[in-house]
Amino acid sequence: VEGMARVSYEEHNRARIKGAVNVPFSDTLAGRLSANVGIGDGWMDNVGNGASEINDLDRWSMKGQLAWEPSEDVDVWLSFDYSELDEKCCLPVKSTNDPGDAIFNQPLAAAIGSNDTIPANINDTVVGTNITPRYKAEDVGVALEVNWDIGDITLTSLTAYRDFSDSNFKDNDFTGVDILLSNQNLPEVSLISEEFRLSGNFDTGAGSVHWTAGMFYSKEEIQLTNEFIWSSQVNNLFFLGPFISPGRTYLAEFQQEVESIAGFGHFTWDVNDKLSITGGFRYSYDQKDGTLV
Repeated sequence: VEGMARVSYEEHNRARIKGAVNVPFSDTLAGRLSANVGIGDGWMDNVGNGASEINDLDRWSMKGQLAWEPSEDVDVWLSFDYSELDEKCCLPVKSTNDPGDAIFNQPLAAAIGSNDTIPANINDTVVGTNITPRYKAEDVGVALEVNWDIGDITLTSLTAYRDFSDSNFKDNDFTGVDILLSNQNLPEVSLISEEFRLSGNFDTGAGSVHWTAGMFYSKEEIQLTNEFIWSSQVNNLFFLGPFISPGRTYLAEFQQEVESIAGFGHFTWDVNDKLSITGGFRYSYDQKDGTLV
């Protein structure tokens, strides 16, 4: 058994921890587990709602692997990984203020107990927003590889699955007033794939030939949501106020499904020590279905 660990400390009270351990369970089975964690304060202060620690660090991930050789002719590799984050992110720093900020934004922000960044300074790590933005993401993946030697031919199977999702809630007026918010999933992705492959070599009497042939299949699903919401102070917009009320103002939903299938082949003929001839082919077929509302 062997392992490693690493700990680091950074500015803004941030710590990162990484570690891994290798375990030989037997002469034919071994495993590895690795993980890392990052936690810490943010490096921006929000004068809008008094919250600090904007753009903080709160994430972790892990990966487990198994390698198995049940016989001289078969080897198996299995991998699983998972990661997630949940952070108060992300906001830009203002370089300049709009001329109307002091006249319009600041009184509106004060009316809800908020504030704005006046004067603006891009060198300050200060933002002004009436909410605390959130960014969340989750990612999981599984992969399996099997190699089986059948005489002079090797059969390989590659199986994979991955699922990723995220969400982002933020202040889209980027000020201390309560006018425009957004919810976004950018995007959610699910993917599964399978590849079967045969490979080998033979002697033609006029040089050896190395060849590979196989088939591939994958299915991918994508979903994206983008929502904008007029918030409580939208009626104070100059000319639009009387015609707008708080609530959803825009919603876009996109979905796409892609199925792919392919067949392929490849060979290299070593005619002699100085000459090799390589050829190959691939046929792919994709079917895509999507909707946008």
